Amino acid sequence: MIYLNSINTFFYLFLFLLPWSAIAITETPNQFEIEKFIRQVAIENNIPPSWAVGIVQKESQFNINAVGDSGRAFGLWQIWKPTWDIFTKKYLNETDQVFADYKNWRWQTIVAIRALADNKWTFWRNSVLAKEKEIKDYEPFTLGSCMAYLWNEKGIKIKGDAKDIKVNTTTPATGFVVKIKYNAFHAAFVEQVSKDGIFVSETNFIPNQFSQRFIPFTDKRILGYYAP
Repeated sequence: MIYLNSINTFFYLFLFLLPWSAIAITETPNQFEIEKFIRQVAIENNIPPSWAVGIVQKESQFNINAVGDSGRAFGLWQIWKPTWDIFTKKYLNETDQVFADYKNWRWQTIVAIRALADNKWTFWRNSVLAKEKEIKDYEPFTLGSCMAYLWNEKGIKIKGDAKDIKVNTTTPATGFVVKIKYNAFHAAFVEQVSKDGIFVSETNFIPNQFSQRFIPFTDKRILGYYAP
């Protein structure tokens, strides 16, 4: 029996029924098909679809054969081959590693979005920044600036460090601040609440690097919420 670790059941059936080389050579998707697949995989990995699509737009303009960085980067996501080798070992099971093709746009999308879900935004830092600048202008912040982000960008003026935030509720709402304990304390702005978790915007300890992500309620590192 074939085990389908399905991101897209039909895609996997297609993958096993046809020679992989034929797929890589003959598939010529249009932008609608590309965006639809990106959004699907993003949702399945709790990544805001608009951000995933925005990165691809900035990296390759949806050209599945795009070449950049003096020939070192390829495809929709402009991944370098050494990075691809690292990501496939980390984000694909052994069976999928056999079939994963560096030059196939679907596999690139699966691997790249799983990397984003693992908070590897820095690999597409320039595209993330460009996407943010389209939304609004921003002032540069200093290293470790999650609190400065809340103060300057969201108007939530909490003095001190994230560890000093006095959480006052366990129930989130849009506009609240979530306090999280990783290796250090961290604070993020709650943009949206779903039945399974929260979408937040934040900085990730790197100057000017903004990102959005999904945090499930099951994440035990959530310490509580601050209601301004």
